[in-house]
Amino acid sequence: MEIKLTLLALPLLYLLGLLLTHALAVRAWPKVSGQKLVLLVILSGNFPSLGLGIFLLWPLRLEGWLPVLAYLVVVYNGLGYGYFHFFNLSETARRIRLLIEVYQGVGAGTEKYQPESMVKNRIDRLVAMGQLEEGQGKYRVKGRLLLNAALVLELYKKLLGF
Repeated sequence: MEIKLTLLALPLLYLLGLLLTHALAVRAWPKVSGQKLVLLVILSGNFPSLGLGIFLLWPLRLEGWLPVLAYLVVVYNGLGYGYFHFFNLSETARRIRLLIEVYQGVGAGTEKYQPESMVKNRIDRLVAMGQLEEGQGKYRVKGRLLLNAALVLELYKKLLGF
């Protein structure tokens, strides 16, 4: 197989692999938080996706494997990043849920979207994901993953001038 065709096919295979692995993981661990599960699926897919890329590109006897491996890692994680946010949008976006509830005739659902209940739901999700813990009536940061991601985004916003 020609290198251009292989490099074109790999992202499609990666995306298909993400979809299938995520579907299986949701069925295997239904009680795990959706965001946590999709993140674990993406991260755990790095080595298998790299292995698939090497397997498909090995017969082409390429010189300079380091740029090729870097490309494969960037492509897989870029697709994973997009997939995570697409999933997150469908899972948690308030406007999307509100539109679906109105469409299904459940009503406008405004009672669910009171500020107090929204904050409580977010805190409950962060506790379930292991990012917060409650002790002595106060919450404190337990996991640093989402906090570090938020700090990176804040830095990015400052760099862009927002």
